Amino acid sequence: MRSIRFVALALATTLVCAGGASANAGGEVGITLGIQAPDEHLGTEPDFFDQLEAIGGLRGELFLNDKFGVTADGLYSQIDTNFPQGIARMTMGHAGLTWYPQTIEKQGAFFVSGGGGWMWVNMENGSGSDFDRPFASLGVGQRFLLGETATLRWEVRGDATFWNVTDIVGIDMIQAEGLVTLSFPFGGFVDADGDGVSDRKDECPDTVMGAMVDAKGCALDADGDGVPDGIDTCADTPKGAKVDATGCPMDSDGDGIFDGLDKCANTPKGAKVDATGCPSDADGDGVFDGIDTCPNTPKGAKVDAKGCPVDSDGDGVFDGIDQCANTPKGTEVDERGCPMLFKDERSALTLEGVNFETNSDVLTGGSMEILDGVAESLKAWPEVRVEVGGHTDSQGNDSYNLKLSEKRAQSVMRYLISRGVGAGQLEAKGYGETAPVADNGTSDGRAKNRRVELKKL
Repeated sequence: MRSIRFVALALATTLVCAGGASANAGGEVGITLGIQAPDEHLGTEPDFFDQLEAIGGLRGELFLNDKFGVTADGLYSQIDTNFPQGIARMTMGHAGLTWYPQTIEKQGAFFVSGGGGWMWVNMENGSGSDFDRPFASLGVGQRFLLGETATLRWEVRGDATFWNVTDIVGIDMIQAEGLVTLSFPFGGFVDADGDGVSDRKDECPDTVMGAMVDAKGCALDADGDGVPDGIDTCADTPKGAKVDATGCPMDSDGDGIFDGLDKCANTPKGAKVDATGCPSDADGDGVFDGIDTCPNTPKGAKVDAKGCPVDSDGDGVFDGIDQCANTPKGTEVDERGCPMLFKDERSALTLEGVNFETNSDVLTGGSMEILDGVAESLKAWPEVRVEVGGHTDSQGNDSYNLKLSEKRAQSVMRYLISRGVGAGQLEAKGYGETAPVADNGTSDGRAKNRRVELKKL
């Protein structure tokens, strides 16, 4: 009966305190379970762990403000003693003050508790051995918010009796409890989002767990990247940069300029970029610096994937600059890539590779490609007049060879005119077999004598 009376007394104390405080203060009531380490003078087992007993009861707390609360609890335990009386039934009524150094509204808030109460001990056999004593207590613990409807706290508390020591034990007792309490809050100190600001003050009630907030309960974001401080693992993100869920800036193309600041978002890997993330191309060849292995390509030259200029006909003048793209191998060319027609005023240019069908003035296909380059060179020098001279070997009739050489010279001249060379620049003349350059007695010599020459007039 005494234990029942004291539990009622503890709850009444909480309610009285609640009635005398601010209507907005709030509080909580709950169920407490734990373990007790009774004083060794109660006659328990000598081993510490054998002394531990289960303990339970009810607890209530009224919050005076966001740092202090008034508490009351009633606890009950049964202690297996070595006294002849056997089991000791202990009922404890306690009231006190709890201090939260940070704030009651903080998730996982630590607290220090202090107070006192009265202890009743009833021995199972022999009512003459029952006794009661006052005690003082001191404890520490931590309080956790479980959404809007519950809290969970743990507390380690020590109790020391005083004043009346004329009972069966005969001296002051010291004991300890480890307690866990599941409580249900009421009133003002409800914090649904667990940000440390009660719902009645919280202007941003859906703050993400772990975010740092201001006094109004709204998340702080020092670098303005949209990820609140406390969650943001990259706190100094440049303004405008896009970030991931942890607040760290992203760089999709890996060029060192963050997404959101990068104006050229798909830069090829390895390319050098400017402060806006756009790749540079110093020589203007279309291959970005950093990738370009030939960084000083002349303007207008065509390049390969590495940025190096291409010279398809191998004449030393790059494609894109070369105005005579199919110059025969070994032909000397000018800076435009076109054949150099004359080394000096008196020299004649033999058009190597210009051939005709047998006993005909019809040009072969390969000859036309060579003459295209010659035409480009002549068009570049419109003031120069050129003789197109036809030559044959010594086989056949002299008169026939003369006429054949003249027809072939005329055929070349017509082709050059068709390619844009001015007619006034050209003059055709046949020499027949009169000006050999090799021995007509050999096939190689005769092949060299069958030729077309250009001579500056």
